[in-house]
Amino acid sequence: MSQSRVESRKGCRFFAFLLVSAGAVVWNGLMWVVFQASVGTAEPWGPLDWLTAVAMVPLATAGFAMIAAAVYLGVPLFNPRVALEVYPSRSEPGDPLEIAWRLDGPLESVKAMSVVLEGREEVIVPAPGGTRTRARVFRRHLVLRTTDPTVMRYGGVAYTLPETLIPSFSGRRYRIAWYFRVFAGVGRWPQVRQEIEYPVLAPKEAPESMET
Repeated sequence: MSQSRVESRKGCRFFAFLLVSAGAVVWNGLMWVVFQASVGTAEPWGPLDWLTAVAMVPLATAGFAMIAAAVYLGVPLFNPRVALEVYPSRSEPGDPLEIAWRLDGPLESVKAMSVVLEGREEVIVPAPGGTRTRARVFRRHLVLRTTDPTVMRYGGVAYTLPETLIPSFSGRRYRIAWYFRVFAGVGRWPQVRQEIEYPVLAPKEAPESMET
């Protein structure tokens, strides 16, 4: 049987970091030039200078927010990368399976790691300019939690799907989906996280006994 595998990639995150960083540099540089040109360094300030300075406060706040966003996006680039595998690639409730993970990179800042099975209801709703998916977690099972760096680096666990799981379902605007998720806490910074959707099949009905 096949297996489901997913690995975190930093390419998209790095591109987002570069984009936000470039925007922050351009925006704050432009605000500084406009401020210098409008207010200047003449003393004392006149009413127009004070009015200009006050008007630029929200623009400066936006600039600082962009710098904070760049830092927030940049720090996770130094976090470990997560690879997650589940075998087999789909199962029925009550079936055994194997989950394996690998964290590549420095683990000094990682405090703990958890593997959870999460069930979500996903509904496609109208939104300005198109549609969006609204998700609600309706069930969560803890598979593993560890603080052992050796286990966090590389490991695996046998797990049996609960027999009470609702099978996966996919309709035109409504889905029931199950995900295995890995969380690795990194202090105050964004968590290292990865997830893989796992199809839960409907149980096969037992054949009816034939009357003689």
